[in-house]
Amino acid sequence: MTRTDVQLREKVGGCVYEALLQVCSGSSQGETERKHLYGDSFASLSCPNKNISSAGGKPQDIEIRIALSLFHRWRRTSPGSAVTITSDLGLHREIKSPRDFAKVVCVPLEEACRKQNVAHNVQFQPSGVICIVTNERAQVLRQAGKLPCPYCVQWCKGKSMYWQASVSFLLLTVRS
Repeated sequence: MTRTDVQLREKVGGCVYEALLQVCSGSSQGETERKHLYGDSFASLSCPNKNISSAGGKPQDIEIRIALSLFHRWRRTSPGSAVTITSDLGLHREIKSPRDFAKVVCVPLEEACRKQNVAHNVQFQPSGVICIVTNERAQVLRQAGKLPCPYCVQWCKGKSMYWQASVSFLLLTVRS
């Protein structure tokens, strides 16, 4: 890994930890659990694209699997199919899937990533995987004529493909 990759992972891991503290630190009791959240924040990061200067491959250059791992860990220890989390302000939320948890985490994560000047595009997949397209990667994709879909993590080639992807996503959402 290059120095910039390490710095990026440190920034994003810190942003993930900050978002988790906002969303579920009221559920974490004790310093030990917070240390686990900190370690999990960094362990859940992966970089699917080795070469971000190419427009090929996945559009996102960082994938975060924290929603999947924490949801399933907490679900094993709590009765029922849902997990209740408590925010740092005392707000209780019932989480029924990794997707629900990723949706909750994305809001403070996107804000933290903007503050760190890492990315403006933070979205999640239906599986619960959170995807980040860094500013540098977004510039490469735009120069290749790709546009981000506002509803999913895909970047489409040209305006007509962008429109078709948006309509397809809306139709799938309405049907389900």
